[in-house]
Amino acid sequence: MMDKVIKNGWMSKEGGALRTVQRRWFVLSSSGLAYFKTEKMGHPQGLISLREGVSCFVNTSRSHTFVVHTKTRDYVLIADSQATMNEWMSAISFCVRKTIERQLCCHNLKKLSASSQVECACCCERIAHMGRQAYRCEDCGLFIHTKCYTLLDSAPQLMYCKAGGM
Repeated sequence: MMDKVIKNGWMSKEGGALRTVQRRWFVLSSSGLAYFKTEKMGHPQGLISLREGVSCFVNTSRSHTFVVHTKTRDYVLIADSQATMNEWMSAISFCVRKTIERQLCCHNLKKLSASSQVECACCCERIAHMGRQAYRCEDCGLFIHTKCYTLLDSAPQLMYCKAGGM
């Protein structure tokens, strides 16, 4: 991983197919959340991309457990304490928000009412129903929920995309 490390530490991860729990060394950067067998960080066991539709939520069925939800999979992670879990969730949410900001920094977004079912470019959820507020890039047609737009730290009114001429 070449990016600056934002957070690292030990957590346990539930396996995808067999649901076994393994202790892993996690490294969070703007590239994603990588996990390794040891702190030596050779070849990662896996990388959770923070690019599309990622969210974190607490798993109430087990102490100190949270889920990193992606478009393709739910990753169940178990921290050593409630405080550590909160730190990881905040750090991951921060990286997701920064990733969204980078993705949207090149779009000419205008507020509108979505008139048909479209997908939000940030969270990949449907923007449905007439009158549901959204933003649309006037140059390339990208859509984003108003709720996702307001999550951005400093959402400028005008952003430009490669399709635009400005």
